[in-house]
Order: sequence, then C-alpha cells, then structure tokens
Amino acid sequence: MAITTFDGPIRSLGGIYQQGPSTVVEITASTTLNPVAHGGRIIAVGGTLAADVVLTLPTINTSANVSSSGPGNDPNTANNEGVVYTIWVPTTIAAYSLKIGTDGTDKYLGTIFGVDTDSSNALVAYTPAAIKVYGQRYCSWLWCSCYTLCKFLIGAHHGDAR
Repeated sequence: MAITTFDGPIRSLGGIYQQGPSTVVEITASTTLNPVAHGGRIIAVGGTLAADVVLTLPTINTSANVSSSGPGNDPNTANNEGVVYTIWVPTTIAAYSLKIGTDGTDKYLGTIFGVDTDSSNALVAYTPAAIKVYGQRYCSWLWCSCYTLCKFLIGAHHGDAR
C-alpha cells in the first residue's frame, strides 16, 4: 500500500491503531534508527546478544518547509520533530549490553528512574548523557521522542538503570 500523507490533524471517534507483524521491529545488532523504519513502532532488543548493541537515535531535524512546498506542510519534509521511538526489552539481556545514544550533538531531556537489581533494589534516578542497560529485567520499556532542536524527551518503565 502506498504512503498517505495528511496536512492537518486526523480525528477519529473510534481510535486509530497499528496492527500486524511490521509493528514490532526486532534488532540484534547496532543500528541507527530512522523515522520510516522505526518511528511509531515497538523496537524489541533482548536475549543473548552476540555483542554490545548500540541504538543511535537519528539527528533531530527541525527545518522549516521550503517555500515552494505550499500550501500546507511539505509531505517530503526531513523534519522529524515528534517522532517517538519505543524500545522494549522483552527478555533479560543475558550477555553484553544495550546502549542508546545520540549523534553526539543531540541531548536527552528528562530523568530515568529504575530499580538497581544488582544490590539493594534501591530506586535510582539519573539524567543520562547516554543510556546503557545490561542485566535488564524482563518487560522494560524506554521511549525517546524528538522534541526540539538537539533535545530528546525520554521516559522509562522499570529495570536496572545505570
């Protein structure tokens, strides 16, 4: 099916949802995420990894539409503000680690809370420069959203955060 682009809000009184096998993307090797292949989908990483896995979030692009694109927004825009990347660790990462980084210019905005399962099960919170998880517990979630130039909003749901 072709890609359909709307200029303006979409309103549904019954809900909008995705379904089917392409809504979950399984990643087992280092990958640079992009809006087309990973945005709005569940990115599953976990189990016994063959090596450390690095997920690199795409560079945030806040460019305006070119004047020749109008009226309305350009359907071919490179602007990726608002794209959400949901990362799910469905099984314990048994070996190696998962690191979620940026291009080095973009930064995270927010704090991640987790349970330190390696010692006292204490609640830990940190504001990361990069996110690295290992020994991650089953069913941990992390989301990153392109917020504005050089800023990703982040959030997480339980796990061993370091």
